[in-house]
Amino acid sequence: LTISGGGIDVGQYDITIVGLNNENYVLESYDSITYTIIPAEYDMSNVKFENAELVYNGQMQRPSIDVNKLPEGVSVSYSDGATNVSDGTVTVTATFTSSDSNYNNPKPMRATVKILQKEVTVIWEEKSFVYDGQKHSLQASLDGIIGSDSCTATISGYGIDAGIHECKVELLSNPNYYANSTKEFEITKADYDMSSITFTDQVFTYNGKLQQKMNDINLGQQ
Repeated sequence: LTISGGGIDVGQYDITIVGLNNENYVLESYDSITYTIIPAEYDMSNVKFENAELVYNGQMQRPSIDVNKLPEGVSVSYSDGATNVSDGTVTVTATFTSSDSNYNNPKPMRATVKILQKEVTVIWEEKSFVYDGQKHSLQASLDGIIGSDSCTATISGYGIDAGIHECKVELLSNPNYYANSTKEFEITKADYDMSSITFTDQVFTYNGKLQQKMNDINLGQQ
C-alpha cells in the first residue's frame, strides 16, 4: 500500500491509501481515515519537591526544586512561602509549564515550609560592682540581628551582697530569634570609710590593772 498524509506533532491528521506497489492489483476504492496525536506526558520521576524547615533570614522562603532535574522545556513557579516563625506551616504549590505543545503540563506538586528561629549571639558587658546595698545586674547586646529588625533581650538575675552572681537571657522581643546565654559577675566587698576615726595616745598612772580609755577612740558617724 502507498499511503499519503500523516503528522508528527499534536493534532488531527488524514491519511489516504493512494495506490499499490504491485501492478497486478488495482484498488477498487481509495479510503481515508482521520486520527489524532495527543500530547505526551513528561517523565517527572526524578523531580523532588519535599517539605522543608528553614532558619529565619528575613526573606520569604520555600522548598525548592532542582531545576537541573526538570525535563527540557519545563519551567516551575511557586504559589507561596513563609517569612516569619509566626507564619506556622505553610503549604507551597509548585506549578509546571511546558514550552512544547506536544507535551501536557506536568501536574502540580505540593510541599510545606516552616520557619525556624535564628540563634543570635549575646554580647555581655564586662563589669564588676562594689557592694553598696543596691541591686546590680549586667546589660547585654545582641549580634546577628538581620537588617532593620528590632530585637531586645529580657535579662533575669541580679545580686545585692558581695559574691558571684549570674544573669541569664530569658526572652527576646522578636520571636524570629532566640538566644541561650548566661554570664557571671562579681560584687566585691566594700571598704569602710575610716577617715573620721581617731585613736590618740594616752598616758596612765600605774594601778596594777589593765587600763584603756575607749572613749578616746572617735568612731564618728557610720
